[in-house]
Amino acid sequence: MLPRAAVVVLCSGVVLAVTCGFLRSASTNRRSALTEVNLVSSGEIAGGGCAESLDPPPVTLRTSKADSQLTQQQSDSVKAQSSRFDSDLLPRGVEQTCNFTAMTHWTTSSGPLKLEYVCDGYQGTRCGGNGDRIRGVVSLFMLAMDMHRHFEVTMTHPVNVFPEILTPNRLDWTTATRNTANTVENSIDQPLRACPWRNSSQSVAVRTNANLPVFCGEGCVPPELCQDGCACLQQKSLRRFFSKMSKRGLLTGCVFWFLFRPGNMLKRMVDDHRREFDGWRVARNRTVGVISIHFRHGDAAMGVGDDDDNRHPISFVSRQLACAFQLSSVLGLDQRTTAFIFITDSLSARAAVNAKYSSVVYTPNTIVVHTDESDRTTPEQNAASFVDLILLADANGTVMSNSGFSRLGASLGLMTADQRISHSTCP
Repeated sequence: MLPRAAVVVLCSGVVLAVTCGFLRSASTNRRSALTEVNLVSSGEIAGGGCAESLDPPPVTLRTSKADSQLTQQQSDSVKAQSSRFDSDLLPRGVEQTCNFTAMTHWTTSSGPLKLEYVCDGYQGTRCGGNGDRIRGVVSLFMLAMDMHRHFEVTMTHPVNVFPEILTPNRLDWTTATRNTANTVENSIDQPLRACPWRNSSQSVAVRTNANLPVFCGEGCVPPELCQDGCACLQQKSLRRFFSKMSKRGLLTGCVFWFLFRPGNMLKRMVDDHRREFDGWRVARNRTVGVISIHFRHGDAAMGVGDDDDNRHPISFVSRQLACAFQLSSVLGLDQRTTAFIFITDSLSARAAVNAKYSSVVYTPNTIVVHTDESDRTTPEQNAASFVDLILLADANGTVMSNSGFSRLGASLGLMTADQRISHSTCP
């Protein structure tokens, strides 16, 4: 765990040093001693006043731009050196890592009835952000396989994600070919109550953001999630398969990529942002590794949702950056050639980071919008949220906020515990 005093000290916009002590590895429970971490930009260190505050400066918002625009061929070359995603925007080796063959076997044994995830905004019903939504999708997908039901997805609020944002990968989850659900359950912010429909002869659609406990009957934590035993996986082989995947930190990411691949709009938007990011990296000779950072300021900063939702103060960003620099060392990356990318829901935090850290940290100019809090969201705005997720995921490691969005980004990158630093271990 990093000491609270760990800060990033900058003079004239240049990172001089970070001294953080120790970082505990989540996967090995060992303490990796880290000496002083030096991050020096090109050129000599200039003198001048130092600033540790990250209060947003009173300037017009600007994002860090590439010093040179790369051609597609040049961008592809940079990606080939460091990207963990292939040209289809799928994690490299995902089929083997996640054992898609076994997952396909279970889906082909489904019967005529379906279990459908629904996010449709019916009568003002909310679904939560993308972290909540994918959590519900993963839970129902596992239940569908356990119950031998065909799994489908309807995600049309505030706009339809199919086919331009997300499209089927290994399973056709579209709803055009199956019978309409006879029963619709609303389980948003509630544990799944599956007993009424586990043995039902009807197809069921569910609105949920529940996190299905795959260890029910085996020390489920928290226990209240297992009050309805019907929401637990009954097939032992299936439970072992997903339990093993969960312990490796791969469950959410593997199910997501089994179900989804980026649609054409999302691919175009990611390619545009990646090309600009790659230009920034080439200009600064930071083309070998990437550490992503997600700062969740809260709904209040976005002017939506709960006015009391203030996850982290902007001052937390300094500690996140210190953790990011230290994580790069733990992962064996050369900090002189590692790029740091900062994703946030806060324009103020983005402006502050860009104003003070732009020689080391890239701040993409993605659209800031909460997926669930605007009925006027355009397809491009909705896709922007997934752009941020893929940028977070396509990294060697990540520093997270107290946010389901942070966790989803790490999961989509198929990152294991030693590649993640949570908000609680970066105090």
